[in-house]
Order: sequence, then C-alpha cells, then structure tokens
Amino acid sequence: MAERGSKGGNPIVMIAAFVVMAGFLYWLNLRATPAEVAVVEGSDSMDVAVSIDAGTFAADPMAHAGQRIRIGPFPVEATVGTDGFFLAIPNMGGPYLVRMDSALVAEGRVVNNEDLVTVTGQVYVMNDSVADAWVADGGITEADKVIVTFAESYILADDVVVSTPIAPAGGGN
Repeated sequence: MAERGSKGGNPIVMIAAFVVMAGFLYWLNLRATPAEVAVVEGSDSMDVAVSIDAGTFAADPMAHAGQRIRIGPFPVEATVGTDGFFLAIPNMGGPYLVRMDSALVAEGRVVNNEDLVTVTGQVYVMNDSVADAWVADGGITEADKVIVTFAESYILADDVVVSTPIAPAGGGN
C-alpha cells in the first residue's frame, strides 16, 4: 500500500483551492465600495476643550485625564512660583493646583491672587518626579515643592483667561 501524502498532494485539489481562493477575492472586490478619505488641514482634536462644571470636576479630577478641558471662572487662591497657582473650586475640599505651560510663561501671562480665571488644559497626576522637574526648570522653588506635592493632580494649562479681579469685601473703603 502506498503512503498517501508522501509524494505531495493531489494536483487537482491544489488547483481547485486556488480557483476557489481567486473566486473569493474577486467576489470581495465586487462587494467593496470605494472609500473617500478627506484630509482636514489644521484640525486637531486637542484644539477642542470640553467645558467641565465645578461639581463634576471636584468629584474626580483624574476622570478627565487624557482630554483637554476648560474649567472656571474660579478665583486664584494663591500663586506658586512663577508659573503655578491654586484655584478655589467649590466643593473641592481644598485648592486645586494649576501650572501654566512654557508658552504662556514665555508670553508673559501673569496670574495674581484673587484673579478670576478660566483655565484650559489637561489633568495630570502630581508626584515627586514632576515637582522635581518643576524645581529644575525654575518654575517653583524648593520651598514651593513641599506645597505642590500635596496635590494629587494638577492641570497643565495651555490657556488662562483672567476675567476680572474679585472686588474686595466692603467696597474697598
């Protein structure tokens, strides 16, 4: 008895397999619809910021990591170094850290205590490595590092709009 398969497969089966495969590919080609690809210049998903209300943001700031958000206007509670500040966000349980990105600092954007600001940027986790980097690039001092490391997260702001300073209590008399 001859061993099957020792000399190769039956050529008729191989040819039939090729014909079936060619027929299948031809059928797929007939069913395919041409796709139009539209290139949109200058449109970046990072250009769009999602406005987040205070309550939603205060409940879980890290839930908004990875997306560009806009919050505010909120009063600046305190400034930190040359490019950081804390916002007084209602129901937050404490001030929230914001750092202006290098482009804002380079253009001379200044935020003062009690300014009313709207912040646009991304939420990131705060840790010792981030604080060390801020000290290294001169954004904060070593003394400020102790303050910012208490924050669990922060917003790296690519836009900060100062609305109007808050009027002092009592009308300023």
